[in-house]
Amino acid sequence: MTGAVTGETPRPSMAIWAFAPVLVLGPALTCGVPRIMAPLFLISMVLAIAIDAWERRRRPDFDMGLLRVFGAFILLGVASRLWTINPDETLGKAGQLAAAFGCTVLAAPIVMRMTVADLKRMGWMIAAGLFAGIAMYINEMRTNFWFYDALRGGVSDGSVIDTKQNKAVVLCAIWMFALFPFMVFRADRRLRAVFAALVLGTLYITTTTHSASAQGVMGASVIVILGLWVLPSRWGTVLTLAVSAAMVASMPLLTWHAYHSTNWVESGLPDSVKSRVEIWEQATRRMMEKPALGWGLDSAEVLPNRGEQSYLAIGRDKPVDIKHLHPHNGPLQIWFELGVVGIGVLLALFALVYQRLQEAATDMARRYGTFMWGTIFLYTLSIWGIWQSWFVATLCFTGLLAVAGMRRIALTASEPR
Repeated sequence: MTGAVTGETPRPSMAIWAFAPVLVLGPALTCGVPRIMAPLFLISMVLAIAIDAWERRRRPDFDMGLLRVFGAFILLGVASRLWTINPDETLGKAGQLAAAFGCTVLAAPIVMRMTVADLKRMGWMIAAGLFAGIAMYINEMRTNFWFYDALRGGVSDGSVIDTKQNKAVVLCAIWMFALFPFMVFRADRRLRAVFAALVLGTLYITTTTHSASAQGVMGASVIVILGLWVLPSRWGTVLTLAVSAAMVASMPLLTWHAYHSTNWVESGLPDSVKSRVEIWEQATRRMMEKPALGWGLDSAEVLPNRGEQSYLAIGRDKPVDIKHLHPHNGPLQIWFELGVVGIGVLLALFALVYQRLQEAATDMARRYGTFMWGTIFLYTLSIWGIWQSWFVATLCFTGLLAVAGMRRIALTASEPR
């Protein structure tokens, strides 16, 4: 998330059209190519940066605050090559992060200069992308994933439904949240009616998906909305960022408590939740072995098992080791991969976000930016590996959308009624 709203430039920029591929195609294409967000994001941002530089006849600007924090993450990741247990992946993952973070650092100033005309176009692009995503998702469910399987030669790869569809559902939810400032804040009845219809479509696909995490975050987002609506905007920001930071700092304790102090094995929780509980506990154990610097960037896949057995082994003749590609918990993954130092850098990002939100031009813009932060933070807690390239791209792009929405609210508020 980037800085406060700045003054409007004299004329619209052609760079806004470079956002169209990811805005219009992202949710729909994700139904068939779940990891498409990474290349779509990079291509769109590189085009936007190049067009903006050409129009202004100057080198691209960059966000210095984001550059410092993201740069620290990259340097720490590269340095972890010296002690990692997965040296073959470290530099490659650091390069992927550098590409996504670099595009975000250079694209943020472009968003902060967007005019009312630019932002109106962006709003319609978001709406088109959300409609296409909902329509494609419903079509996939009714045709037994025709698009997904057709791209693989008509042969299913045996994936369960949620691995095919949960990414598309989450993208549609993010697009819905991003659309609010463009179609609700001081908009006419027709735009609000369009937004209401898209909200209903998003809620339908979310409630019918097999992803408990996507459903949980959607439900939690309602609580976030109510809290931010009731509290003064500045206090809502303070509370949201403070709770987020506290959860990050105490995540090993929280996951340890969930495993050892609750009867989760015999509970009626879904297996996906139970598997996360035991994965989190194992990751916490490994974190405590190397708390300062962790096991190295992108080491989750080869994290050693010290004899931990899965609850799935209960009632079976053969033991079942706990294995995972990642812990489905972003803060915890940073804890055991990059240690206390990595968590310190993450908290520095939180501090930067807090500063930028407090600098927002209006209370409504601050509330909206805080909501977007809180919601995307919730997605990092249970659903994917934090360094998956498509998810990193989604997080970065959501930050840009949040800034665009905050700017849209601020500029709209300054217009005569």
